[in-house]
Amino acid sequence: MTRTTRFLAGLLPASALLVLAALPCSAREVLTPEEQAERELEQKRQAQPVLVCSPKSLSASVTRGDTQRLRLTIRNAGGRTLGWVATFWPNWARLTTDSGELGFQKEQVVYVTIDTTRLPTGRTRGQIIL
Repeated sequence: MTRTTRFLAGLLPASALLVLAALPCSAREVLTPEEQAERELEQKRQAQPVLVCSPKSLSASVTRGDTQRLRLTIRNAGGRTLGWVATFWPNWARLTTDSGELGFQKEQVVYVTIDTTRLPTGRTRGQIIL
């Protein structure tokens, strides 16, 4: 006796449905620790750039005629490329550069020199805005 299975258009026999249901819905990718670390690094590279300045504030004690040079480090703590511009600083401060571009995890040193001939008498404060 031969057994015949008949199909209706668009339908599978019950035995075929059981086999299909037993198959995994999606394959899980298995990465080595090195591949996983590379993937995480690439995700960080594609993240938004993050501007970090260090130190957070600069301080100096100068007298007229002295020159004081202070170090400011600007760093991209995020991903992609960070374009930065110093949009404001006091007239008594000179910057070695007022703009730059930093790639992923890169940094740039900017020196701030205080021009004491332009410094007002007494204690003063100023801001550098990036």
